[in-house]
Amino acid sequence: SCLTCGYTFDPTGTDDCITCADQEDTLVPVYSDGTGTCGQDPSDGDDDGGDHGEGGCYDGYRKLIPGCTCDSSCLTCGYTFDPTGTDDCITCADQEDTLVPVYSDGTGTCGQDPSDGDDDGGDHGEGGCYDGYRKLIPGCTCDSSCLTCGY
Repeated sequence: SCLTCGYTFDPTGTDDCITCADQEDTLVPVYSDGTGTCGQDPSDGDDDGGDHGEGGCYDGYRKLIPGCTCDSSCLTCGYTFDPTGTDDCITCADQEDTLVPVYSDGTGTCGQDPSDGDDDGGDHGEGGCYDGYRKLIPGCTCDSSCLTCGY
């Protein structure tokens, strides 16, 4: 999918593109040097396979995966060939949730960000434990060295 690639000793990966072979594809940076993957960028609202507003799964080439269903916390998910995990979200199903990146491609988990002061379950100033969805875990106590913990 790359027209040109670099800047490593073996720039042969799908995420080593400098420019895209298909001019209709978008270069989506993965690394700080600007190299990344080529394909349809789900954030542009045109996934060539459905209405972006309805969500969908995207492969490593940023192409829609027919018949794939994201985790319920994600509106869109990717960029692997089976992006159905809780940490594969591109965008969140609940607009109130925060996308917290886990991977260098920007995908991650969706949920309440404890740093926003709104944990939907108690006073953030008192701390608490948070699950992988960034939701407060009732009755959980963090180690005494932590105000908040989890993920």
